[in-house]
Amino acid sequence: MASVCGDCGHCGLNVSGKDRGIEFEICDRWYHSKCVNVSDDTYKTLKTYKTVHWYCEGCSKGVTKLLENYSKSSKTSRIQACTQRTQCITT
Repeated sequence: MASVCGDCGHCGLNVSGKDRGIEFEICDRWYHSKCVNVSDDTYKTLKTYKTVHWYCEGCSKGVTKLLENYSKSSKTSRIQACTQRTQCITT
């Protein structure tokens, strides 16, 4: 008997071990790959390379916002560090 992973966040049917299911890392929801338009090649890539990440539509918005904020914060920190170094060198 195939194990049940959870209900698909799109169609609501069970995602079992025999299905091409994807568990999204942030929300912990399971989806059938066909329900979220994940191609066979993409599915194989996700299963083969654990460093490749895929997020559901809802989580993707949050991740995008988080990365944008991080990028802005990181850029500001780098500018401040450069400014501080320049002040130290010129004084």
